[in-house]
Amino acid sequence: MNDKVKSITAFNKLTNKLKNVVRSGWKNWGVSAPRLESVAEHSHGSQMLAYAVYENYKDKYPNVNIERVIAMLAFHEMEEILMPDYTPFDKITKEEKRKQGQQAVENVASVLPQSDYMRSLIQEFEQAQTPDGKFAKMVDSLEAGLQSQIYDEQGHIDLNNPKAQNMLNSHDLHGRGHNNLSDSWLAYCTESYNYDNNFKEIANQAQGTRTEKLQQLAGQLKQLAEKKEKETK
Repeated sequence: MNDKVKSITAFNKLTNKLKNVVRSGWKNWGVSAPRLESVAEHSHGSQMLAYAVYENYKDKYPNVNIERVIAMLAFHEMEEILMPDYTPFDKITKEEKRKQGQQAVENVASVLPQSDYMRSLIQEFEQAQTPDGKFAKMVDSLEAGLQSQIYDEQGHIDLNNPKAQNMLNSHDLHGRGHNNLSDSWLAYCTESYNYDNNFKEIANQAQGTRTEKLQQLAGQLKQLAEKKEKETK
Protein backbone atom coordinates (compact mmCIF):
# COMPACT_ATOMS: atom_id res chain seq x y z
CA MET A 1 0.00 0.00 0.00
CA ASN A 2 1.55 3.31 -1.07
CA ASP A 3 1.59 6.47 1.06
CA LYS A 4 -1.36 8.08 -0.75
CA VAL A 5 -3.59 5.08 -0.16
CA LYS A 6 -2.46 4.85 3.46
CA SER A 7 -3.40 8.50 3.97
CA ILE A 8 -6.82 8.05 2.36
CA THR A 9 -7.73 4.92 4.31
CA ALA A 10 -6.47 6.33 7.61
CA PHE A 11 -8.52 9.51 7.16
CA ASN A 12 -11.57 7.47 6.18
CA LYS A 13 -11.30 5.29 9.28
CA LEU A 14 -10.99 8.33 11.55
CA THR A 15 -13.91 10.26 10.09
CA ASN A 16 -16.11 7.17 10.08
CA LYS A 17 -15.92 7.16 13.86
CA LEU A 18 -18.36 10.08 13.85
CA LYS A 19 -21.08 7.63 12.79
CA ASN A 20 -20.88 6.13 16.27
CA VAL A 21 -20.50 9.34 18.31
CA VAL A 22 -23.92 10.15 19.76
CA ARG A 23 -24.91 13.80 20.06
CA SER A 24 -24.60 14.28 23.82
CA GLY A 25 -27.21 17.04 24.07
CA TRP A 26 -30.02 14.57 23.45
CA LYS A 27 -28.76 12.43 26.31
CA ASN A 28 -28.81 15.48 28.59
CA TRP A 29 -32.42 16.17 27.65
CA GLY A 30 -33.43 12.58 28.30
CA VAL A 31 -34.61 11.95 24.74
CA SER A 32 -36.00 8.42 24.67
CA ALA A 33 -35.56 7.59 20.97
CA PRO A 34 -34.42 3.99 20.37
CA ARG A 35 -31.37 5.33 18.54
CA LEU A 36 -30.10 8.84 19.10
CA GLU A 37 -28.66 11.01 16.34
CA SER A 38 -24.95 10.64 15.71
CA VAL A 39 -22.57 13.53 15.05
CA ALA A 40 -22.20 12.31 11.46
CA GLU A 41 -25.98 12.48 11.00
CA HIS A 42 -26.05 16.02 12.40
CA SER A 43 -23.30 16.98 9.98
CA HIS A 44 -25.23 15.51 7.05
CA GLY A 45 -28.46 17.16 8.20
CA SER A 46 -26.73 20.53 8.48
CA GLN A 47 -25.37 20.26 4.95
CA MET A 48 -28.80 19.44 3.53
CA LEU A 49 -30.41 22.23 5.57
CA ALA A 50 -27.81 24.72 4.32
CA TYR A 51 -28.67 23.87 0.73
CA ALA A 52 -32.42 24.16 1.39
CA VAL A 53 -32.11 27.53 3.13
CA TYR A 54 -29.81 28.88 0.44
CA GLU A 55 -32.07 27.77 -2.41
CA ASN A 56 -35.11 29.43 -0.81
CA TYR A 57 -33.33 32.65 0.23
CA LYS A 58 -30.73 32.83 -2.52
CA ASP A 59 -31.47 36.47 -3.32
CA LYS A 60 -30.71 37.37 0.31
CA TYR A 61 -27.22 35.84 0.21
CA PRO A 62 -25.43 37.09 -2.93
CA ASN A 63 -22.05 36.78 -1.20
CA VAL A 64 -22.50 33.22 0.11
CA ASN A 65 -20.71 30.37 -1.65
CA ILE A 66 -22.89 27.38 -0.78
CA GLU A 67 -20.23 24.85 -1.80
CA ARG A 68 -17.80 26.32 0.75
CA VAL A 69 -20.56 26.38 3.38
CA ILE A 70 -21.31 22.69 2.82
CA ALA A 71 -17.60 21.89 3.06
CA MET A 72 -17.37 23.78 6.38
CA LEU A 73 -20.30 21.82 7.77
CA ALA A 74 -18.67 18.58 6.66
CA PHE A 75 -15.30 19.39 8.24
CA HIS A 76 -16.00 21.29 11.44
CA GLU A 77 -17.35 18.34 13.45
CA MET A 78 -14.14 16.33 12.95
CA GLU A 79 -12.80 17.54 16.28
CA GLU A 80 -15.39 15.36 18.00
CA ILE A 81 -13.59 12.25 16.79
CA LEU A 82 -11.05 12.89 19.53
CA MET A 83 -12.88 15.10 22.05
CA PRO A 84 -16.28 15.15 23.81
CA ASP A 85 -19.36 16.47 22.03
CA TYR A 86 -19.76 19.55 24.23
CA THR A 87 -23.14 21.28 24.30
CA PRO A 88 -23.70 25.04 24.83
CA PHE A 89 -24.63 24.22 28.43
CA ASP A 90 -21.54 22.25 29.43
CA LYS A 91 -19.26 23.84 32.02
CA ILE A 92 -16.32 24.56 29.76
CA THR A 93 -15.02 27.94 28.64
CA LYS A 94 -15.03 28.89 24.97
CA GLU A 95 -11.26 29.27 25.13
CA GLU A 96 -10.72 25.75 26.51
CA LYS A 97 -13.18 24.22 24.04
CA ARG A 98 -11.43 26.00 21.17
CA LYS A 99 -8.03 24.83 22.41
CA GLN A 100 -9.15 21.21 22.64
CA GLY A 101 -10.86 21.47 19.25
CA GLN A 102 -7.80 22.87 17.51
CA GLN A 103 -5.61 20.10 18.88
CA ALA A 104 -8.11 17.43 17.89
CA VAL A 105 -8.36 18.83 14.36
CA GLU A 106 -4.57 18.88 14.06
CA ASN A 107 -4.39 15.24 15.11
CA VAL A 108 -7.00 14.20 12.54
CA ALA A 109 -5.59 16.40 9.78
CA SER A 110 -2.07 15.06 10.34
CA VAL A 111 -2.90 11.92 8.38
CA LEU A 112 -3.36 14.01 5.23
CA PRO A 113 -0.34 15.38 3.34
CA GLN A 114 -2.14 18.63 2.44
CA SER A 115 -4.93 19.82 4.73
CA ASP A 116 -4.53 23.60 4.84
CA TYR A 117 -7.83 24.09 2.98
CA MET A 118 -9.67 22.00 5.55
CA ARG A 119 -8.02 23.81 8.45
CA SER A 120 -8.86 27.21 6.97
CA LEU A 121 -12.53 26.30 6.55
CA ILE A 122 -12.79 25.04 10.12
CA GLN A 123 -11.23 28.26 11.40
CA GLU A 124 -13.55 30.35 9.23
CA PHE A 125 -16.54 28.45 10.63
CA GLU A 126 -15.44 28.96 14.24
CA GLN A 127 -14.78 32.68 13.78
CA ALA A 128 -18.06 33.21 11.88
CA GLN A 129 -16.95 36.56 10.48
CA THR A 130 -17.23 35.95 6.72
CA PRO A 131 -20.58 35.59 4.89
CA ASP A 132 -19.91 31.85 4.46
CA GLY A 133 -18.83 31.38 8.07
CA LYS A 134 -21.84 33.25 9.47
CA PHE A 135 -24.24 31.30 7.26
CA ALA A 136 -22.72 27.95 8.22
CA LYS A 137 -22.81 28.81 11.94
CA MET A 138 -26.50 29.74 11.79
CA VAL A 139 -27.33 26.54 9.92
CA ASP A 140 -25.47 24.40 12.47
CA SER A 141 -27.55 25.86 15.29
CA LEU A 142 -30.88 25.78 13.46
CA GLU A 143 -30.44 22.13 12.51
CA ALA A 144 -30.31 21.17 16.18
CA GLY A 145 -33.57 22.99 16.84
CA LEU A 146 -35.29 21.32 13.92
CA GLN A 147 -33.97 17.91 15.02
CA SER A 148 -35.51 18.46 18.45
CA GLN A 149 -38.79 19.12 16.62
CA ILE A 150 -38.52 15.72 14.95
CA TYR A 151 -38.01 14.06 18.34
CA ASP A 152 -41.02 15.97 19.69
CA GLU A 153 -43.23 14.88 16.80
CA GLN A 154 -42.11 11.28 17.28
CA GLY A 155 -43.03 11.42 20.98
CA HIS A 156 -39.49 10.79 22.21
CA ILE A 157 -39.30 13.79 24.56
CA ASP A 158 -40.99 13.84 27.95
CA LEU A 159 -40.64 17.20 29.73
CA ASN A 160 -41.48 15.47 33.01
CA ASN A 161 -38.29 13.47 32.66
CA PRO A 162 -35.94 14.58 35.50
CA LYS A 163 -33.13 15.24 33.01
CA ALA A 164 -35.33 17.46 30.88
CA GLN A 165 -36.66 19.27 33.92
CA ASN A 166 -33.14 19.93 35.15
CA MET A 167 -32.11 21.38 31.79
CA LEU A 168 -35.24 23.51 31.53
CA ASN A 169 -34.87 24.94 35.02
CA SER A 170 -31.10 25.41 34.83
CA HIS A 171 -31.00 27.23 31.53
CA ASP A 172 -34.05 29.46 31.62
CA LEU A 173 -35.99 27.59 28.98
CA HIS A 174 -38.89 26.94 31.35
CA GLY A 175 -41.93 29.14 31.82
CA ARG A 176 -41.99 30.51 28.28
CA GLY A 177 -45.45 29.18 27.51
CA HIS A 178 -44.16 26.37 25.32
CA ASN A 179 -45.65 22.93 25.45
CA ASN A 180 -42.74 21.06 23.90
CA LEU A 181 -38.95 21.08 23.81
CA SER A 182 -38.53 22.11 20.18
CA ASP A 183 -40.52 25.34 20.52
CA SER A 184 -38.48 26.25 23.58
CA TRP A 185 -35.20 25.34 21.88
CA LEU A 186 -36.01 27.24 18.68
CA ALA A 187 -36.97 30.30 20.73
CA TYR A 188 -33.74 30.02 22.71
CA CYS A 189 -31.73 29.87 19.47
CA THR A 190 -33.55 32.90 18.09
CA GLU A 191 -32.86 34.93 21.22
CA SER A 192 -29.37 33.69 22.05
CA TYR A 193 -27.63 33.19 18.71
CA ASN A 194 -26.75 35.85 16.18
CA TYR A 195 -29.45 34.90 13.66
CA ASP A 196 -30.17 37.22 10.77
CA ASN A 197 -33.77 38.05 9.84
CA ASN A 198 -34.07 35.09 7.48
CA PHE A 199 -33.02 32.52 10.06
CA LYS A 200 -35.21 34.20 12.66
CA GLU A 201 -38.14 33.84 10.28
CA ILE A 202 -37.45 30.13 9.82
CA ALA A 203 -37.01 29.46 13.55
CA ASN A 204 -40.06 31.53 14.53
CA GLN A 205 -42.42 30.06 11.96
CA ALA A 206 -41.22 26.52 12.66
CA GLN A 207 -42.48 26.83 16.22
CA GLY A 208 -45.92 25.56 17.09
CA THR A 209 -46.21 28.22 19.77
CA ARG A 210 -44.59 31.61 20.33
CA THR A 211 -42.89 33.17 23.30
CA GLU A 212 -44.52 36.20 24.82
CA LYS A 213 -41.52 38.25 23.76
CA LEU A 214 -41.91 37.24 20.13
CA GLN A 215 -45.66 37.87 20.25
CA GLN A 216 -45.04 41.39 21.54
CA LEU A 217 -42.46 42.02 18.83
CA ALA A 218 -44.81 40.78 16.14
CA GLY A 219 -47.52 43.09 17.46
CA GLN A 220 -45.17 46.06 17.47
CA LEU A 221 -44.05 45.39 13.91
CA LYS A 222 -47.65 45.09 12.78
CA GLN A 223 -48.52 48.44 14.38
CA LEU A 224 -45.53 50.12 12.71
CA ALA A 225 -46.52 48.69 9.35
CA GLU A 226 -50.11 49.89 9.75
CA LYS A 227 -48.91 53.36 10.81
CA LYS A 228 -46.59 53.59 7.83
CA GLU A 229 -49.38 52.52 5.49
CA LYS A 230 -51.69 55.26 6.84
CA GLU A 231 -48.98 57.88 6.48
CA THR A 232 -48.41 57.02 2.83
CA LYS A 233 -52.09 57.38 1.94
